Amino acid sequence: MDEETANYIEVQQGGRHLMDSNQFEYRVTKKRPNKTYYQCIQRKNNSCPAGAVVNNENDKIISFLGEHTHDSDLLKKRVREIEKQAVKESSGNIAISPRTVLGNMTNMVSTLTNEGVSAMRKSNTLVQAVKRARVEHFGFTKVPNSWNDMSVPQHLETTIRGDRFLAINEHLGDENSERIIIFCSSEQQNVLKSATYWVADGTFVVVKNTLFYQLFIITAVTATGITVPCCFALLPNKETSSYQRVFQYLKDANVTPPGSLKTDF
Repeated sequence: MDEETANYIEVQQGGRHLMDSNQFEYRVTKKRPNKTYYQCIQRKNNSCPAGAVVNNENDKIISFLGEHTHDSDLLKKRVREIEKQAVKESSGNIAISPRTVLGNMTNMVSTLTNEGVSAMRKSNTLVQAVKRARVEHFGFTKVPNSWNDMSVPQHLETTIRGDRFLAINEHLGDENSERIIIFCSSEQQNVLKSATYWVADGTFVVVKNTLFYQLFIITAVTATGITVPCCFALLPNKETSSYQRVFQYLKDANVTPPGSLKTDF
């Protein structure tokens, strides 16, 4: 093997560790007049048998012993850079879900080496990193603890095309009472008008940590069979009056209902 110059890094415990060109780190195990023997610092955690021998006279690594059983710090560093860049680039684009960002990130990392994906942080950790970056980018406030503190961020009031998206934001009673918030653009209203039938359903998981009880969605099914989510209503309950408010909004907007409506309740 070609000898490489030994590089060292200071460690918090005192002393220094050997770092090879592949960013594997070693600690001293034995010193001899002409040679110093090192073992991988992951010997205990990953049962790594790898080691290195340094010539004390010219401070060169003259041999490596065994194979590493884990990724090098160099690979981890490159993976972290990809993760960081992907999170940064996605922070301003809420049209892409965090899970999609994670998938794209995984594809980029996999091009490095087969072991690259195993060096990534946990999926949930990366998803949360994307969410935090978006909160910081858009200046989202924390989830409110009271209905009176509930507000819709300004950038969510319109679509990316500049169309009005926030349709209804009202209390059911006084200003401290529950709210109904409905999102539906004029473009989505037109899709609803031309649909052959609608599908209505509520989802609960996405609002479980908020004051709302459910996100009620009306999806239009076009003549060509394409389904398009068109109306999104954040509802505080499952009362008949809340559903009536949603359909009253559509009626007031002159959205003519189709011949049929499918729902599971």
